[in-house]
Amino acid sequence: MKKSIKKIIAFLIIIDIISYLLLTLIFGYLHIYKNQLNISKVPVLSTINNPNTEIIKTENKGLFYDKFYYLFSEKTTIANDTESIEKFLSEKDISRVLLKDDNSELIGIYQSNSVFLALYKYEYQYQSLKSGNPHPLLYYYYDFYIRDINNIYCKYSGERTEFYNLVAQQQYSKVIPIAAINGDYWGNTNHCMVSERNGGVLRVPSDNQVILSDIGVLYYDGTFETYLPEDFNYNSIIEKNPYQIWDFGPALLDSVGNPYSYYSNQSYDHNVVSQRHPRSVIGYYEPGHYSFMIVDGRTDYSDGLTIYEVADIISKKGCKRAYNLDGGDSTYAWFDNVIIRQNLKRLSQGNARDIYDIVCVGEFEQ
Repeated sequence: MKKSIKKIIAFLIIIDIISYLLLTLIFGYLHIYKNQLNISKVPVLSTINNPNTEIIKTENKGLFYDKFYYLFSEKTTIANDTESIEKFLSEKDISRVLLKDDNSELIGIYQSNSVFLALYKYEYQYQSLKSGNPHPLLYYYYDFYIRDINNIYCKYSGERTEFYNLVAQQQYSKVIPIAAINGDYWGNTNHCMVSERNGGVLRVPSDNQVILSDIGVLYYDGTFETYLPEDFNYNSIIEKNPYQIWDFGPALLDSVGNPYSYYSNQSYDHNVVSQRHPRSVIGYYEPGHYSFMIVDGRTDYSDGLTIYEVADIISKKGCKRAYNLDGGDSTYAWFDNVIIRQNLKRLSQGNARDIYDIVCVGEFEQ
């Protein structure tokens, strides 16, 4: 009897030891696996075609509300003609944030409890930086302030589609777009090596992959940084909690907000840098304050701009960082349910450029 009891006790002890070892192994595996995810952020490509993916609304008053509260209003106002704009300006004291550039025309205002946006049109003879000769120029400038980081977001597709399809798609059912421009054409696997949208990873560089392009990163805290290829470190960026990562470029301004004097020929050839084209640019002033610059080009009324020229203009507007997105025939701009810039020649021929992604300013349904 005593021997049987001893055997049972010994058996139970062995079972306890085995159970402890198994639990230790499982816990260790999960801990390592979790850390690996936090460091390398393995891509979740299934999110590309998941219409239920949602941007999560922050449950507080907003990261940037205390700084820009005076620009927001519980009443939503859209002013898109001379009369309504003049009426808005006569009733609201926002003169300190309006741009005072030469040649500017204020053509749109949007104000709500989450977003303040002013849209400007510039049309004039621009003096070439290189030769000093004038050439026709038309561009649009969105200057906007947001209550929280989720008021700027991206819509994207795994396949190329029409610009307006991306604007209208119900990828984020609770977010209402106010303004939108094209993104970085992320689906181009020959160029785009790293991509993150709304905190979800679309493409991760392999360990031995060489990044040749400048990278633009918008972080969850509202800061925006650009990285030259030699400064790019994916794990370091992930540790700082990125919200959007764009891979196109070039970065237009240096660490103090001045235009670069030279853009690498390794990544951006003479045609991209030194020829005039339509351009799409995202600019950064401070957390919560950003801009879009959309340059028309390849037309009788606007030649477009070189990279040097667009960097010169946006730096004079006071941006601290600026990043060039896809341009040329991919350059699109939208505001208040109207596409205000696209390639009209291609549109008339029935072959408007399809794209993969857009960058939006929007707000949550109440």
